[in-house]
Amino acid sequence: MIVRDVTHLRYRTFDGASDKPDITLSPRERETLEWMARGKSNAVIASILGLSPHKVDTLVRCIYRKMGVNDRTMAAIRGLGAGLLQYHRL
Repeated sequence: MIVRDVTHLRYRTFDGASDKPDITLSPRERETLEWMARGKSNAVIASILGLSPHKVDTLVRCIYRKMGVNDRTMAAIRGLGAGLLQYHRL
């Protein structure tokens, strides 16, 4: 098995093996998730979006709650699985 296969199987464990989770994020939450998936900190996201760091923290907590995750990595993985994020090769 190669790394991508193991990663896929691990994702399916977290995903609950559904095809596409039904996750609804607001446009601002989705934009925040995209920056999170790119590895940006809350402070940097706040600067990029012209928001206060407190507002970004609130958005991140809402994203976690709606997606049923506890960290940025799982939010990004779940976002990819739900079709909320697009994978781009560098």
